[in-house]
Amino acid sequence: MSQKKITYIKLLHQLEKKMKTKRLEGKVAIQREEFEILLSGIPSILNGYDLVTLEVGENINREALRKHLKEQFEITDKESAIRAIKAFLNDNVQWQYEQFLGFWRDEPQFDLEELDEKARLFFEGCKTFAKQFYPFLKEQGFAGFDYGECVRMIRECYAVELLDRETADMMLQDIGTRAFRQFDRWEEYALSYLCGGCYFMFRSSGMNNDYGSMMFQNELQAIEKLFFENRTNVWNRYSWLEGKKYFPGMKEGKKLIDSTLGCFVTDRVSIDQDAICYMVREEPSKDNPDSGWRIFAGDETQEYIDDIEHTQVFALNTVCNYDPEIIPFLDEPIGTVIVRNREGKLEKEEKQNQ
Repeated sequence: MSQKKITYIKLLHQLEKKMKTKRLEGKVAIQREEFEILLSGIPSILNGYDLVTLEVGENINREALRKHLKEQFEITDKESAIRAIKAFLNDNVQWQYEQFLGFWRDEPQFDLEELDEKARLFFEGCKTFAKQFYPFLKEQGFAGFDYGECVRMIRECYAVELLDRETADMMLQDIGTRAFRQFDRWEEYALSYLCGGCYFMFRSSGMNNDYGSMMFQNELQAIEKLFFENRTNVWNRYSWLEGKKYFPGMKEGKKLIDSTLGCFVTDRVSIDQDAICYMVREEPSKDNPDSGWRIFAGDETQEYIDDIEHTQVFALNTVCNYDPEIIPFLDEPIGTVIVRNREGKLEKEEKQNQ
């Protein structure tokens, strides 16, 4: 087992070096739709799919593909497709990696003694196998594998008419947003997918290192094509998606409030990650599902606020995940002002008598 571990580390160092030395300059700016599809670059190479369009290709055996989706994921219709893809996205190898992170940081999410001996030994074996990849992945973990495989599943379901275009686009946008926030370069994403896929096969095979190694080699060959072969080097030719990264580092939010309404938040909070120190509830916009809440760090100038490029709309629930302290004030009436006091607590500002 130690020999396999050394091999993985050696190959990963070699790949990092090669991606750095052969990195193309003057990359092509990528469009959002292309970016989302290219997240499935590795399975596209391995399965012979088109690299940059939603359609997987004309020569794909759709009857065999439909059978595969049914046998592998129990996908038979739109509802089961959405359910299976969401489960893969939220409860797969990245979720397991985050559990391991807790133990590596001495902040475990559960007590290992709660598991029976067989489950405990399996968890420990998987945790040990995953830890060899930590120096390359850090907190980004195995998320690339989950994202890429989900995009592949969406494209396959669309190809056999189990998902309509609107639903497929909506699901792709969600995954694209997650990937954009979590990674900064195709090189990072490639390592995450590679290590995540290797771990996935190792764990799925009952900790069989040979299966993990085989998966690693196959994916490594695909990455070589995506970066270094002239005909298919889309991950080297195209840039990572550009744009502002809102609430960086914040995980996908839990449902903390029963509301689908939005709010306006300045970049001082959503990008600079300053504390929410000032909130005011105005008349909601009639054109959008707007709560009326306007959220600030409190040090924005009027000139800054007047520039609409510094303010974005977010779901209230997203902002609650960033700072749950705002939740008790959300039902306050229009005209309410909330400020952070000298003790660092949010409180309702009392109106001054005229």
